[in-house]
Amino acid sequence: MTSSHIVLLPVYRGLLHSIIEKGIQWSDIEHLILYGLTTGDFTITEYQSYSGLPKTLISETISRLMHAGWVEIQETTERISFRASQRGLAVVDRESLPSMVNEVQRNIHYIIDKLSFSVFPIGKITLLSESRANRLVASMGENPPHILTPNYTDQELPGIFEVTETILTNPDEKFLRHNSQKSWINRNSFVKLIVTDSQIEGLPSSIATSLEQLIVDNVKQRAKLKSSEKKDIELRKPRRQEWKSRRLTINQEDVVIGGPSHKSLLERVFEESRRRIIIHSTFVDIEKFGEKVELFKVAANRGVQVSLLWAMPKDDNGAGKKLRKCREILNENGLSQSVKLHSAPTNSHAKLIMADDGSEGYFAIIGSCNWLYSGFEPLEISVKICNPHIVADCLSVIERLIRRPKNREELLREQIVALEHRLRSTPDIREGDSFAELVSSSGHEEYVMQARDTAKDYIFVASDRLGGAAETQILVPTDSVAQRKPVNITVSYNRRSGVAKEKETLPALEEKYKNTVNIIRKKGAHAKVLCWDSDNVVITSLNWLSKDANDPNWLGEIGVYLQSPGIADYIKDMYLKS
Repeated sequence: MTSSHIVLLPVYRGLLHSIIEKGIQWSDIEHLILYGLTTGDFTITEYQSYSGLPKTLISETISRLMHAGWVEIQETTERISFRASQRGLAVVDRESLPSMVNEVQRNIHYIIDKLSFSVFPIGKITLLSESRANRLVASMGENPPHILTPNYTDQELPGIFEVTETILTNPDEKFLRHNSQKSWINRNSFVKLIVTDSQIEGLPSSIATSLEQLIVDNVKQRAKLKSSEKKDIELRKPRRQEWKSRRLTINQEDVVIGGPSHKSLLERVFEESRRRIIIHSTFVDIEKFGEKVELFKVAANRGVQVSLLWAMPKDDNGAGKKLRKCREILNENGLSQSVKLHSAPTNSHAKLIMADDGSEGYFAIIGSCNWLYSGFEPLEISVKICNPHIVADCLSVIERLIRRPKNREELLREQIVALEHRLRSTPDIREGDSFAELVSSSGHEEYVMQARDTAKDYIFVASDRLGGAAETQILVPTDSVAQRKPVNITVSYNRRSGVAKEKETLPALEEKYKNTVNIIRKKGAHAKVLCWDSDNVVITSLNWLSKDANDPNWLGEIGVYLQSPGIADYIKDMYLKS
């Protein structure tokens, strides 16, 4: 006999107070149709024959163009035709048709489920508060509803871009920004579902089939367990969707190698920016911070807004004292309004810069340099990327890192979200012989496996530290490559940490892998890279030989994978020569 189960799906319920650009945004095909109507007057059928376009598209486009006043109707007893009006003739030769939009405010209500993190609008669903869900559970006695267990952390919560991309499907609406003071999210709501075999009642029709399958599988699994075991069930967590690969052009000048080169790069950032600079540095050093005051002044004098974020205190002296001293330095130099050193740690080891290029573009710098701590003496490797979608990915990382209850950085979040939306609205780059993709913590493991499985010539790994993760994360997989095919394996480190500090650890590793892996020390090298076969490299903040990449902190490490002709050869050779 078929049985039904009541299931409570934990969800976030949110409201986003948005400012939206609403109105007609013209496409290239609409521009082309208007241009055609400047050559004569046509009936719909005549224009279809003239252009080869579908009749429905022509009819809908002409209707929109008439609404704008750019097309007029010609009606006689014999025919109804259309042609460009005088107003249409005045705009048709422009590079793009002028938009007919205005700004409106709208409250966007949305749901994010806690199993797959799918976003969907609040529609015909039964939404329960935590108190109502508890009363329902109590009322059902010995046969309570199944309460599904969340899979993700708040940091992994989809960003505002994902919410608006899902909810705002009307092409005549464009998200501009949001008001954080009027927006909110409730973390303790539930959607009530009825599950019968593989059928689910209570979900929106737009929901992903992966979520449906996850719920059905969970109910079936629970049905097989004894009552005492059901509370211990673990859900199968879907694989996280990592960042998208993007086409771009990468030159050797975009790869920054060496401490002095990083110092020069930072100076150029502050000298050339005109609007916004965001820096994420793992550590902050008071003395090094003070040395950068003149750079801060250069940017502040042009009205640049600078946001400085940090991850954790470097030692046990405490972060509070250092932050107060750094703020005193800013106050003494009249920089407290234009340079913001944010108050709370992000708990990420990432090293990032996002800034405008002094013109209309933005770029991101990703790598190994602690920008607010370094004296620019160690060997560092970073890369400057100008692809707007990858810069938007980096902004999304920062937006997630500063999320926290009673967040003091809401204004920065609003600014980041608005800029992210602006950058994501730009067309994908179609030229260039290279590809890049952002890499977050556990994603690093996939590139180690990719190098292991595809390398034909060499694998080169550089890490600041050699520690406990060296063997399982790097030495074992690279050793397996060298056992099977003639691939040269080299791993380089600067200093030892953890168990590797013990006198016998390094000699034991060198002896164990002496026939397959060349372990070398590069004194003074802080760079973190994985290179293989000329064209593939991951430039990152991750200490490959000491930090476990399978970190539950999704954004604990950030790197970028680059596929570009000769880039791995160039980086490896420059590292070894430096």
